[in-house]
Amino acid sequence: MELKITVYDKDDKVIKECKAQTIDIKFGQVAALMELMDVENVNDSVELLRIVHKAWKQVIAILSKVFPDMNDDDWENVSMKELLPVVVTILKSSFSEMLTIPKSKNE
Repeated sequence: MELKITVYDKDDKVIKECKAQTIDIKFGQVAALMELMDVENVNDSVELLRIVHKAWKQVIAILSKVFPDMNDDDWENVSMKELLPVVVTILKSSFSEMLTIPKSKNE
């Protein structure tokens, strides 16, 4: 799965495009996202925007692992309508991947 983040200048011209081919974030980062974003209760973009804003530094730290070519200043110039779907995709992908981990049987 390819994810893309576009950085714009003040005139909405593209400065930079960063792509990620895979989403491989650490369990602790997923746990932090789960704690920050009560995703089961997020039903709309406005609520997700509020949550992302509240946890901006933590979210950017995690997104920077997925998009290593992005620097701190770049995140200030990303469109929210592009950023929110990326955040949701990362969360869904991480949760789906965790569900594929085999369970051990206690005998």
